[in-house]
Order: sequence, then structure tokens, then C-alpha cells
Amino acid sequence: MKPFDELTRLGRIRRMWQLASVALKQYGISHARVCLSRQAGNTLFRVWTLDLPNTETTGDLFDEGQYLLRVHQPGYQQPGAIELELA
Repeated sequence: MKPFDELTRLGRIRRMWQLASVALKQYGISHARVCLSRQAGNTLFRVWTLDLPNTETTGDLFDEGQYLLRVHQPGYQQPGAIELELA
């Protein structure tokens, strides 16, 4: 398998798409519609699924059953910076 930093932009998107699919399965999401939103350091996917329970939201950013999956490019940010964003 070619190292991530040697892939073309399209190759990087494909690799991230594969990773997103594996990640969703790890969260018990087997049936989902996934659409690429953005790829630049972080790769953002919009995910539509009914496999997850409804959660309370603040605002109308997403409709019910709609989520945003963010996958970090290897080495893009330090783990501490990611943890700070999540907090």
C-alpha cells in the first residue's frame, strides 16, 4: 500500500473514504449514505443513517439521522490539539 503522503488528491480522498467506512462500522453503522463534504487536512463526510439513536441537538444544523464525520489526515494535528477541540 502506497504511503498516504505519496497519494494524489483523489487517492487521499479514496483512502479516507475507506477509513470512514471502517470507522462507521465500528460504531455499528452498517447502512448509511455518505457524502464527501470537504478534504483539506481534515476530511469531512456528511452521514445519513438511522442506525444511531436520536440525540438531543442544539439548533437546526442537521436534520434527524444526519451527522458529520471528521477524519484527520495523518500528522495534520497533534493529539493534544485534537483533544482540546473535542473538549
